[in-house]
Amino acid sequence: MNNIKMIVLDLDGTLLRDDKTISDITIAALQKCKAANIIIAIATARFWIAAEKFIDILQPDYEITADGAIIHHAMLRACGTGIAMGNAIDEVKAVADYVCASNEEDGVAKWQEKYLL
Repeated sequence: MNNIKMIVLDLDGTLLRDDKTISDITIAALQKCKAANIIIAIATARFWIAAEKFIDILQPDYEITADGAIIHHAMLRACGTGIAMGNAIDEVKAVADYVCASNEEDGVAKWQEKYLL
């Protein structure tokens, strides 16, 4: 029995081939994971805009972008809801709906309670 609940993948050097494309085999494998109720997340140092075309192709449940400074959930992607950490650059904090002062204050958990639970 498969106990995998979530797969978190980087883009560059992981999902993307040298020509910056995603193979059909990889796309099909991730679709099978989704069908098996495995959560798919991408984590990248890229800003969301630089990852957008891959996000559109993969339709992950979560996108962690800007080197971990902002997180989007698929359900909220359309309205741009996201979270930024307090040490994120000002441009990232300006577009986030919630800015965590620090992980010590359970900022990510508070955001999840507000938007996801």
